[in-house]
Amino acid sequence: MLNRSALMLAFMIMAGTAVAEPGSGSFQITGDFEANTDDATASIFLNERVNIRMFQVRADRHMVTLFFSRDFTPAPGTYPIQFNYLNAKNTLGGSVIVSGDDYVMLSHDTEGTAVFEVFDEQIKGTFEFTSYDGSQEPRQQVTVSGSFDMPRGSVFR
Repeated sequence: MLNRSALMLAFMIMAGTAVAEPGSGSFQITGDFEANTDDATASIFLNERVNIRMFQVRADRHMVTLFFSRDFTPAPGTYPIQFNYLNAKNTLGGSVIVSGDDYVMLSHDTEGTAVFEVFDEQIKGTFEFTSYDGSQEPRQQVTVSGSFDMPRGSVFR
């Protein structure tokens, strides 16, 4: 059963509008859930209603989403991925949706890094972070790592 925060986050993710053609990506999920794909789609989205910019790497029924903080200056470099990202400068938030027999969103106490090798007409880089499915024990935990290479589109213009 999803909690209210997870439902709101899922709605915000689904309500985004793609702002560029999709690119490519890959990711590996380890921990309480396992997934590995070298054939994922990477796309950048903008949710204008709540001004959230994000990108997603999707494959099969699994999805990794990285959210840009409101005060994010696009440039190559290494950036933190953390749970309280939205109002922090140059920070990202992260979530993982694992779908199989159950649908699980892991987005609590997120911690890791994203490296943008290129951030111009293309956005290219890698990420790795750990995330949990909630704040109450027992908690499920995953570590996700991956890469992305996608057109920038109209985001950050």
